[in-house]
Amino acid sequence: MMSIVYLFWMYVFLFGVIGAMRGWAKELMVSFSVVTALAVNLLL
Repeated sequence: MMSIVYLFWMYVFLFGVIGAMRGWAKELMVSFSVVTALAVNLLL
């Protein structure tokens, strides 16, 4: 059975490649949104 950590890093790599094809500006915006969401989740 596949480990959940392996699956997570596989998706991180996949979305990283997709983001690189879309452009760095959009990828930077998405990364900032994810960090903000994690910070809000930690605070709440």
